[in-house]
Amino acid sequence: MKRVFLSVLALAFVFSVTSCRETEKKAEDTMEEVEETIEEATEEIEEAAEQMEEAAEKIDAAANKVDKASQTIKDANADVKKPQRESSKINMESKASSLTEESQTKRKESTKE
Repeated sequence: MKRVFLSVLALAFVFSVTSCRETEKKAEDTMEEVEETIEEATEEIEEAAEQMEEAAEKIDAAANKVDKASQTIKDANADVKKPQRESSKINMESKASSLTEESQTKRKESTKE
């Protein structure tokens, strides 16, 4: 009975050692897969960061173009308004002159009567 008991213990020990070796091998394989996955993810993140940087540069360039266009529009608007103001000023002066002439004519007529 003692021999049977010791034989069973010996077999259990052999299976546990074999089982631990398999578990250790599986753990090593899993660790290698995790390392590869991390490396791949790191590369993808670096690529995404580069793409974001390029996109940010393009956005900055577009913003600069919008600023230049806005300034050009402001300048053009100012150029358009300047002649309009001068034209309005001339029109106002001519109207004032006409009114002055009319009022002088009316005064002359009223003084004649």
